[in-house]
Amino acid sequence: MTIPTKPTPKNRETVLTQLAQNQSIITEKLAHVPESSAHIKPNLHEWSLIEVISHLRACADLAHFRIFAMLAVDTPHLPAIHPRMEWQKIVPYTQLTLQKSLMAYTLQRDEILITLRGLDEAGWMRTGIWDNRAYSIYLVARTMALHEPEHFEQLDSLIPK
Repeated sequence: MTIPTKPTPKNRETVLTQLAQNQSIITEKLAHVPESSAHIKPNLHEWSLIEVISHLRACADLAHFRIFAMLAVDTPHLPAIHPRMEWQKIVPYTQLTLQKSLMAYTLQRDEILITLRGLDEAGWMRTGIWDNRAYSIYLVARTMALHEPEHFEQLDSLIPK
């Protein structure tokens, strides 16, 4: 899937639709997974289900932090935090049950969708700076919408049949 980088009304709607679809797909995939399967790793170098949802939550947490900062402050200079290398190391995502983590993800997605749906064109174009580069709210939301499906096949492979 591709979503153009130009924040036209059609592309913004595509981002919103994809974010909502991602939420539905992830929720459906994990809704009936037994907790006993959440921490099983296929091998030493692969993630468990709880680690995949933790990664998705970390990416979303960081994206939401950036979006809310860009809405609260004009062109904030934000730290260049990597979701896996830094953010996930401080937030105890894997200590929650899979269902509680999924619930947190779902509530958070509902919040950001309400926020994004309430933005006008100027709101979508608000920017923040990190990694010595300016990013718009549109680009942050687009990245999140495109990143999550990259993990769907991984989730499928970890869900007990």
